[in-house]
Amino acid sequence: AEIGDIVLFSSQMLHSTTPNITEQSRWAYVVEYMKMNHYDARSESPYFVASNQGRSQPRTLKQLPAFNSLPKQLIAKSSYVLHNISQKVFN
Repeated sequence: AEIGDIVLFSSQMLHSTTPNITEQSRWAYVVEYMKMNHYDARSESPYFVASNQGRSQPRTLKQLPAFNSLPKQLIAKSSYVLHNISQKVFN
């Protein structure tokens, strides 16, 4: 990719970038499209919901419905912790 390009790919694809050696900030805009019960524990609220049951219903939520389940909360938080550990080990 060259300066000014947009790169689109699946969030499940392994990817990385070279270090930013300029004095300017590097910007990124991340959008994830998924079912509400499949969430990224690293994402913080508010959450934007585009649709529900196949109908356009744009809104924001402070908490996702999946977080009402304690086992799901524990799995999500464990995933977050493991991600942070792997970042420190491999970087």
